[in-house]
Amino acid sequence: MGVLVITAVVAILFVVLLVQDRKLSRRIIENDNIRQELEQEIAQEQKRFEEADEMRAYVESEEYIKETAHDKLGLYEEGEIVFKPAP
Repeated sequence: MGVLVITAVVAILFVVLLVQDRKLSRRIIENDNIRQELEQEIAQEQKRFEEADEMRAYVESEEYIKETAHDKLGLYEEGEIVFKPAP
């Protein structure tokens, strides 16, 4: 009788451990998927940051200042020859 009880307890523990193992396996898979998604988001944000940094560097450049002065304000450099279309 005692051996039967011990065997039943061991069997129950074994089943409980199997169920817990499957739950943990599913959680591991879910967490891996979440991690992969987050890594993709991080890569996208790093790319956006690099693009924004490049844009900032361009906006602060002499080239951008000259283009903006020319295109938006109609200013030209000294000695620059300006051609205007005939009316």
